[in-house]
Amino acid sequence: IEMKNDNSKIKKIKQDSLKKKMKEHFSSKTHNIDKKNLKQCEQDSITKGTDKKNEKYLHTTCRVFNTVYSLAKSCKPFSDIKEEIEVQIKNGLDMGIGLHSRTTAVKVVDFIA
Repeated sequence: IEMKNDNSKIKKIKQDSLKKKMKEHFSSKTHNIDKKNLKQCEQDSITKGTDKKNEKYLHTTCRVFNTVYSLAKSCKPFSDIKEEIEVQIKNGLDMGIGLHSRTTAVKVVDFIA
């Protein structure tokens, strides 16, 4: 029983020592700086992901604009936009899921002009 008490006292001393070291670390300037850096990195990765997604949408929108411009330049009817976009998709281009209608083509030409 005496040995058990000694072991529990040693364990208690070690735990107290560890708690003290952890408290010192968590209240240290270095820990707080690292915590801020980690938070900044998380925000940067979210921003980069959003920028990447926006860039993808921009590229698909540019492709649709180029297709509409090509139709307008060659005096083809804007009702051909769906077929032209289908050809682009079959050729492996990502044309997005919107901006494929005749009314959108008219709005794009008005915007360009």
